[in-house]
Amino acid sequence: MKIFSHFALDQYIWHVLTSALLLMFLSPELVFAQESSGIARVYTQPAQAVIKVNGELVRYGEELKLDTGVHKVEAWVEGYAFMSKEFRLTAGEFKTVRVKLLPSEEFSHYRKKLKLYKTQTAMLKFLPIAAYTGYAVISLSKLQNLNDEADDNFQLATEAKSAYNNGFWLNDLEENKALYFQSKADYEKNIKELNKKRTEFAVVTGSAVIVSFLTWKAAMKLKKPLFKAESQMHRFTCTPVLLPRNNGVHLTYEF
Repeated sequence: MKIFSHFALDQYIWHVLTSALLLMFLSPELVFAQESSGIARVYTQPAQAVIKVNGELVRYGEELKLDTGVHKVEAWVEGYAFMSKEFRLTAGEFKTVRVKLLPSEEFSHYRKKLKLYKTQTAMLKFLPIAAYTGYAVISLSKLQNLNDEADDNFQLATEAKSAYNNGFWLNDLEENKALYFQSKADYEKNIKELNKKRTEFAVVTGSAVIVSFLTWKAAMKLKKPLFKAESQMHRFTCTPVLLPRNNGVHLTYEF
């Protein structure tokens, strides 16, 4: 019984020592394995860009567990130039990678054409209307002033005539007579100017309607520039397939 207990104790000590030795040898490897990766997340501007890290699609701001070393991030969105950059990740590191995309030359050219199109369209549609509106405001104001002046002269002529008919003294009669004829002449002049201004206003209004109609139609015929960029994040592969009874080509399109 004592021999068995001694043998069991020796076996137990042997297992403990063996386990301790294994832990001593394996611990550095476990620590290295635990620290052989890091965390990275990618932010782009604009945020709606398509993002790939090492060729795999990832989400904006997603935390990615990656091995240590150099990694490649790619980003693209319509209207912006394709961007590719590399970053290095060390063991246990938490890295934020920021990628700012710049507008592409094609998109910048498109925006200039679009701005020109909008300017031309706005001018053709609204410039004649704006010009006529300014003319109409000024003309209506002049017509109102002429009408008020004609009313004043008519009133003066009426009062002078009444004073002349009811006058007694010779000086008063002559003065009222002269005032009557002067006010009458001014009134007739006002009426002529009013008629001339009204005719001019009618002609300009009709012309403005025709011009606005024609320029509006011309604006509608302008072609709005369009922009459509080819995806810079796709991958197309062509692989031949050689089989005993069937040959062909395997096509792959990956976005």
